[in-house]
Amino acid sequence: MSKLVSIITPTYNHEKYIGECIDSVLKQTYKNWEMLIVDDGSSDKTVEIVKKYAAQDSRIKLIIHDENYGPYRLKDTYNEAFKISKGEYIAILEGDDYWPEYKLEEQVEFFAQNDKDIILNWGNSTAVNNQGRIITYYKVNLEDNKILNTPVGSAISVFASLRNPTSAQSMLIKRRALENIGGFQGNQELPLIDWPTATALALEGKFSFIDKNLGYWRRHNNSVAYNYGKDIKIIKAYQKYFIDFLELNKDKIEQFGFYFNINEVNKQQNEIIKETEKRQNYYNGAFLLSIGNFKEARKCFYDVLKQKNHSIKFLIKYKGASVLGILCSYIKIDLISKVRLAIAKMRG
Repeated sequence: MSKLVSIITPTYNHEKYIGECIDSVLKQTYKNWEMLIVDDGSSDKTVEIVKKYAAQDSRIKLIIHDENYGPYRLKDTYNEAFKISKGEYIAILEGDDYWPEYKLEEQVEFFAQNDKDIILNWGNSTAVNNQGRIITYYKVNLEDNKILNTPVGSAISVFASLRNPTSAQSMLIKRRALENIGGFQGNQELPLIDWPTATALALEGKFSFIDKNLGYWRRHNNSVAYNYGKDIKIIKAYQKYFIDFLELNKDKIEQFGFYFNINEVNKQQNEIIKETEKRQNYYNGAFLLSIGNFKEARKCFYDVLKQKNHSIKFLIKYKGASVLGILCSYIKIDLISKVRLAIAKMRG
């Protein structure tokens, strides 16, 4: 008998997207699933749309918050659904994202055919804008086994460098592992749960990866993660979570044979954040350009040109690209995404 997959879907004012989200689950070639949709006090027609789907398919269940928890209580929202879920596997699909039809079948079969110590599987993802146009592909570079958490605990060094190779909408997690860490993780400064949850899971078992697109990540004006000006705040909030994680799990981490000097890690992370901040205006501009906010995108690209950074790499990669971005903002065409897509295709 096929194993049940519980899909947790938080949603808030997603009337434009929730139908496509649910349809992508209904189209899954793997049929043994339940979808727990948690509405966080939407003021639009999201609940009305979900109720119509739930009336037609008993696998879809709706939970409605009496008050808006907001993005900084995502941990509570996810764990509320997790506690009543029944699946042996847990999947994440937020209300503005969607899946390719083969997603669940690929991952459930992978778990069945591979190492029993694997607790987390994920794949590549594709970013789309509010109109569904592809912005870019996120392909994982498996440089070494650390990303796959082999041996167990080694992925912590990846997270220590403030990199998150996993993507929420592509993840499938074994229930027992999620229970072992006390459910989904996060803190009140993080508007996401995938990154800290994967960090905690690094002490529970091996990770695995499927080199296929397993999810579409929607980026739009109201999206929280990696929205305009917020990604640096997210990285800093994760840094705090990670340092707390190291302190709380010091003994367990050392039992796996790994040692981290917390002061040194913190120092290295601060340097990474400084370098990231230098590129922030460019990435803000590219994001705003991709969703058609041309005026604000132009401001960001001009800010890049004003930066006092004269390294050859910065001049070519960021200032040069910002000149293109400014031109795009005037003619209202997103050539930057097209260039990124072309480069991604050439790299395979």
